[in-house]
Amino acid sequence: MTREEVIALAESKGFQAKTCALESMMAVNIGKAEDTNERMRLTDSGQLLVVDEGCYWQVGTTEEWAKHLQEQPR
Repeated sequence: MTREEVIALAESKGFQAKTCALESMMAVNIGKAEDTNERMRLTDSGQLLVVDEGCYWQVGTTEEWAKHLQEQPR
């Protein structure tokens, strides 16, 4: 799937998604940020979260997001 197709899939499942600087990466909004002065967080499970627009955005490869989103119910 192309990055644009994965973003469309995310939006069809109720997620907000956006592109990253690298063609192979994208970010999905996973919720409101607790501290809007925070810029980035690395979670215990290794997820990279970026704070932008007052929300946490999880960054991952387009391939990872495609697989994860295809497994999600509508």
